[in-house]
Amino acid sequence: TASERPFVDSEFPAAAASIDGHTGGATGSAAVPNCGCGEKAKLLKVSRDGPNQGRPFYGCLQRACRFFSWADHAPSTATASSLRWQRCGPPAFRVVTKPSGFAPTHV
Repeated sequence: TASERPFVDSEFPAAAASIDGHTGGATGSAAVPNCGCGEKAKLLKVSRDGPNQGRPFYGCLQRACRFFSWADHAPSTATASSLRWQRCGPPAFRVVTKPSGFAPTHV
């Protein structure tokens, strides 16, 4: 029955992207870009307060050039990808109330 199926939150799926916000999956949908120095860019996150705080971006590893590129499709972190998701069943207890219902004084 429907009440026996586990709850699924459509806005927080059991996926690495729910943890780190990276939507590129385990390997990413795009290769890591090279910065202006010709080196592989480093995956970083915006630390300043504001609407982009926590958003991933690529920047120069050596900070020698001013390379910047949003990394919205970056691969998930190893930590987020390695998490094991578990589903819990419904609680195995019953709430017992008086015929008048529950009141804060019952606690």
